[in-house]
Amino acid sequence: MITGCLLQNLEGIQNWTEARKLYLYQNNLTYIEQLKHLTNLEVLVLSANKIQNVEPLRELVKLTELDLRVNFIKDFSPISKHPNYLKYQIDMQQ
Repeated sequence: MITGCLLQNLEGIQNWTEARKLYLYQNNLTYIEQLKHLTNLEVLVLSANKIQNVEPLRELVKLTELDLRVNFIKDFSPISKHPNYLKYQIDMQQ
């Protein structure tokens, strides 16, 4: 859990390939490209960041919980085919 630390990048996190849960809320993340390597993730909390692009999450099909509230995302189509998409917590009122 790395929360409220004003974290701005995820350098090195791509090596956490066995991670199943990751809590990164209340940081300053804008670029989440490294997360695409964490294909075993089941829970990912990214709320209250500055994320605009969810394309890197496209391959994370094992996600059962995804929280993207309070970000700057305008296009959710890259993850709309995920099996649990309708259960994800997203904020589309940007």
